[in-house]
Amino acid sequence: MRQSSSRGLLRILVILLAAAPAEAESVVMPPAPDEIVRRMTNLLASTKQFSFRAEITFDTRARWGDLVELGGALELSVARPDRVFVEYQDDASARRLWIDGANVTLLDPVDGFYATRPQPGDIDATVDALRERLSLRLPLGELIANDPSELLELTRGKGRYVGRHEVDGVPCDQIAFAAPEVDLQLWIQAEGEPLPRRIVIVFRKEAGLPRYEATLGDWKLGAQLAPAVFEAVLPEGVRRIEFLEVRGSVQ
Repeated sequence: MRQSSSRGLLRILVILLAAAPAEAESVVMPPAPDEIVRRMTNLLASTKQFSFRAEITFDTRARWGDLVELGGALELSVARPDRVFVEYQDDASARRLWIDGANVTLLDPVDGFYATRPQPGDIDATVDALRERLSLRLPLGELIANDPSELLELTRGKGRYVGRHEVDGVPCDQIAFAAPEVDLQLWIQAEGEPLPRRIVIVFRKEAGLPRYEATLGDWKLGAQLAPAVFEAVLPEGVRRIEFLEVRGSVQ
């Protein structure tokens, strides 16, 4: 009886040893979201000139009250510290914006009008002034800031690593953030230069949770952009109007 019991225990021990791995597998920790964002913003902030293209979809409120999805495209060029060109078109509108180091010029080529005013400073000061004084938001303006601290503050300590997934065939680290007013997801290139490849924003405090999505590509870092890129080109016949200041804004 004792011999049979000993053989049974030996058999169980052999099975357990056979099932155990020869060496403990090392646990791979996912990348830290804050570090991924920091690498991305440092790259963009240190690149003197660059351009990219974005394909965009977004939800907007239709005249009958429901959310509908529209699509568009954006081409953006930057020459630090104070020049930007944006060409934007979607299903409902079109805009061209020149920030040339001295003036800001906005053109609506569809309705045939433009407005211009002195530029208040570098890219960061100009983007802030457009938002605060004129209620104009530069599409993906957070990516072109000379000082990336605003984006870093928005995401610091709030990120979760989702995984490694491809955007247009490019392996990317996907990160999700929960901010007070939005849910934000970033797909940042995992190999080579840490470029943003996709951005998804959900506006949590707005009815219906509208969504904004941009897929970024055709990146050109360090390209020598001709000064003429940032000089306003106005079609014949367009009429000039004045920018409408937001009431109570600080000049």
